[in-house]
Amino acid sequence: MPHNRFVQRLSEGPPIVGDGGMGVLVSSAVPRLRTPEEANLRAPEAVVSLHVSFIRAGAELIETNTFGANRRKLAQHYLEDEFERINSAAVKLAREAREVSGRDVFIAGSIGPLGDIGDVWPEERSELFAEQATVLEGRGADLFMIETFFDLDELAVAVDAVRRVSSLPIVALLTFDADAQTLAGVTAREAAERLRDAGVAAIGANHGAGLQAALRAIEQMGGDGLALAALPNIGLASMAGGRVVYPHASPEYFAEFAAHARRLGARVIGGCCGTTPSEIAAIRAAVDEAR
Repeated sequence: MPHNRFVQRLSEGPPIVGDGGMGVLVSSAVPRLRTPEEANLRAPEAVVSLHVSFIRAGAELIETNTFGANRRKLAQHYLEDEFERINSAAVKLAREAREVSGRDVFIAGSIGPLGDIGDVWPEERSELFAEQATVLEGRGADLFMIETFFDLDELAVAVDAVRRVSSLPIVALLTFDADAQTLAGVTAREAAERLRDAGVAAIGANHGAGLQAALRAIEQMGGDGLALAALPNIGLASMAGGRVVYPHASPEYFAEFAAHARRLGARVIGGCCGTTPSEIAAIRAAVDEAR
């Protein structure tokens, strides 16, 4: 892997604090979006201000608002014609937030799974991931977060596709249940073995069944020499009055999680759905305290 500031920081430390759950926050900030990524065009200032609030809370890595912005998922919302604009704008807005805040943060191009892939040929899957990665890199992403994958095979396809078109570092993240297994029953340890030679800079857990699940997963993933990343949900979502609601975990709980994650060797520590700047500030404080 070529010399790279992000890769260097992973190996030399201290841990990098990530951001929180952009998608959920964007959706609550901007009414009537078909998908959170549409905000990049419809409400760019809302996206910038969310990025800035995470940076001010202490995040040193922010993710572009592109998790569901592959062409296939956008097509389900009749937005496929905006594919390029949505992905380009996302990087531009993250860079704007970096400039506004005056802090030298990493910008990670977020790439999520394709959604229900029953009728998509494997070659086509690869193309969809490669196409999104190409736009994100072209606009100036520093690395990729290939994240929230439930299926290890699909994650492997995505990593391989991105590797084909880019030499930027990749953080590969799976989603685990409370027993540190994916929905298909793959353990975190098996996932780490499979990804060890895939050319990624870090592996880990995001989204999933909450803080403990992420800690269990990275504990199993450790020991293979790859950097680890943990960006969990606050906990499992539930429905209340037609809205998705995340349980309230106190920032202190996140500070404790961050300290544990660091002891287990995590080099990137952040949050996913339900996590706001106050949880990220708690993670920041825990990481700083340990220095």
